[in-house]
Amino acid sequence: MENHQPRDCIILFMRLPEIGKVKTRLSKKLAPKTILDLYQCFVLDILHTAQKTGIDIRIFFHPAGFENSLSQWLGDHYDFHPQEGKDLGVRMANAFTRAFSSGYDRAILIGTDCPDMTAEIMAEAFYGIDQTGCVIGPAVDGGYYLIGFKSVSFTEKPFHDMAWGTDIVYQETLDRCLQMNIKPYILQPLNDIDTWDDLKLFYQHCHNKNFSDSHTIQYLAANKILDALP
Repeated sequence: MENHQPRDCIILFMRLPEIGKVKTRLSKKLAPKTILDLYQCFVLDILHTAQKTGIDIRIFFHPAGFENSLSQWLGDHYDFHPQEGKDLGVRMANAFTRAFSSGYDRAILIGTDCPDMTAEIMAEAFYGIDQTGCVIGPAVDGGYYLIGFKSVSFTEKPFHDMAWGTDIVYQETLDRCLQMNIKPYILQPLNDIDTWDDLKLFYQHCHNKNFSDSHTIQYLAANKILDALP
C-alpha cells in the first residue's frame, strides 16, 4: 500500500490595492501613493517567497469583484477567490473550509504584513502541522502572522467572535485551541508592518541580510525613503 502524500496549500489573504484602503496607519509619515506602492511590494514579496516552497497558492482577496484586476497584475496562474463572510474571522474560517473541501490535507493562512517571512518559516509551519495538527506564528504586536491546520484537526472556534486588531488575538487563539485539546506548534515571532516604527524595524532587520531581491527594500531605497531612517 502506497503512502499517502499530503496535499498542501498556502492561503494568502490580501486586500485589493486601493489608495487610502491599505496600511492606513503609515499615513502619518508617508503619502497615500507611497503607501499603496509599498503595499504592492509587500504582496509581491510574500508571493515570491511562497512560490519558492513549490506549494499550491490560493489567493483570497477582499473586496469581491476584482479577480480580473488582480489576475492582470499578479498573473493568471494563481487561484483567486473572493473572501466570504461578515468579518475577518469568518472569512478566514471559510477559506480553510474551502481549501479542505477541495482536497487539501494541510493548509496555512498568511497575510501580507510580513514581507520578510521566509520560505524556511513556511516549510517549518507544515512541519509543525504534522507534529500537532495546528501551527501559529505569533506577531510582536499580539496578533499572529500565520495559522495553519490539518484538515482532520481544523476547528472554527479560534475564528469566531474574536477582537481582531487587538493585542490579545494570539493569546486568545492559543487558549481556544487548548480548550479544544489542540496544542499548536509555535513559530518564531515576526513583526507586522503597520506603522512607521515597524517599517524602520523591518529595514534594520533586512537591509544587511539576504533580502537583496526584496521589492520592498528596493522600493524604499530607490525612493530615498530610507534617508529618513536612522
